[in-house]
Amino acid sequence: MRAKAIILIGVCAVLLLMPSSSVAGEPVVVWPESDLLSREAAANLTSWFATQLGSEIGFSEDPAWVQLNESDLPDFLLAREMYILPLVDGRVEARYVETGILREVMLRGNTSYFADSTETDDLMDVANRIANDLGLADIDAEVNIERELSYDFAPSGEEQDNVLLKEPTDLGPSFLFNMLSMRVRLHDLRVVSVTLHVWYRVLLPPNIDPSLALDNAVQRAESGYAAFDPAATLAGVTVRNGTSFVYLVNVRWSLSQADSQTLGGGDGASSWELDLWIDATTGEILFEDGPSLAMSEGILVTDFPWMPVALTIAISLGVGLGLFYHISRERALDHFTRGRIYGYIQANPGMMFTEVRESLDLKNGTLAYHLWVLERLGFIKSVREGRVRQLYLSGSPVTGKRLVLSRLQYAILDLLRAEGAMTQSEIAKQFETSRQRVHYNVKVLRELELIDAANGKVELLDKGEKAMKEVVET
Repeated sequence: MRAKAIILIGVCAVLLLMPSSSVAGEPVVVWPESDLLSREAAANLTSWFATQLGSEIGFSEDPAWVQLNESDLPDFLLAREMYILPLVDGRVEARYVETGILREVMLRGNTSYFADSTETDDLMDVANRIANDLGLADIDAEVNIERELSYDFAPSGEEQDNVLLKEPTDLGPSFLFNMLSMRVRLHDLRVVSVTLHVWYRVLLPPNIDPSLALDNAVQRAESGYAAFDPAATLAGVTVRNGTSFVYLVNVRWSLSQADSQTLGGGDGASSWELDLWIDATTGEILFEDGPSLAMSEGILVTDFPWMPVALTIAISLGVGLGLFYHISRERALDHFTRGRIYGYIQANPGMMFTEVRESLDLKNGTLAYHLWVLERLGFIKSVREGRVRQLYLSGSPVTGKRLVLSRLQYAILDLLRAEGAMTQSEIAKQFETSRQRVHYNVKVLRELELIDAANGKVELLDKGEKAMKEVVET
């Protein structure tokens, strides 16, 4: 009897230690709890999210579902619908992919959280408090802090600090999961936006190792596009419909002689670029973006020369011309947008995220995705200058610190130039705002040595006069 028990225990131990093929590589949801993950739980999720962040739910408007039409990502990542819960001074949005799985939830409006200052440690402290209160205790995340301007949900146009907590996986850089971000309004240090993506852990390694995904991508480039000596790079990893990990692989290969003749020399382009989304469990190629001409000295975006390549493949395989491939207009536009972004940064080195977004009239998500791709592939770099991140082409010199002021700060300088020295109370009255807000902005301007505040009055210094002249000339 004892021997049978020992054998039974041994068998159970082996079964428990054996990796199960049904769960290998599957994402394990850490946040939110399973009963808040689906579309059917949208009302409960958004009301819980608002309550946890100290916002008051207001029903001047009814909660509503809104259909979305995103188009910059593969179908399995696109948010197709959004549930909106009105707040007294904002709203909560829960976005769902086509299968009804939550992608992210965002609160836009005043929360009960305040940062002690804009110092990195204080911003991190409040971000971690929010993470803990939302059920993500002791997260081990990379941190990025940026200062940006005039969001759609910030009517004051004040500058805000954007704090991003992003936890990478063992598989590669995470994309659209394991991220929490918040925005802090600078004049009162209140947190006015919190976005939390679904958080996943890796239970077991996927069936397909990243190196195999790279091999699959190379084979696809060679067989599908007659690529010459293609090189593949793991650009990131994401989650498909909450059920499996997906690798994002970028493949590049040099222009052939036939390509150069077809394209009339390529106008400075040096290679083709193809993005492939590959299922980490099955190795299946789920989505292709490209090929298009990669950018080198100039900006050139064009469709792949399908006919010469199709003929080459047809002759080599003896299967006729049936391998002609059609690129959708959306995919061509995707690369066109990326080329515009690259060209703008090339012509305007040192620009911030918001400046690029407003100049090119792009959505936050669209610009963030293309900047992420460009930086991962080594086309651009972001450089921190104080608490501001500036964008440059890789290899280009950093021009140094730029003067970055809010609209109110520029307005204060302009007022002092026109009216002369004034008290802070007079400035607050002039702009119909609080003395606390004016005091904070005056402090910033003093630290930049643009103004002086001696004897109870604020006056413009020569450096501030010069800054205003540069704005007018621009």
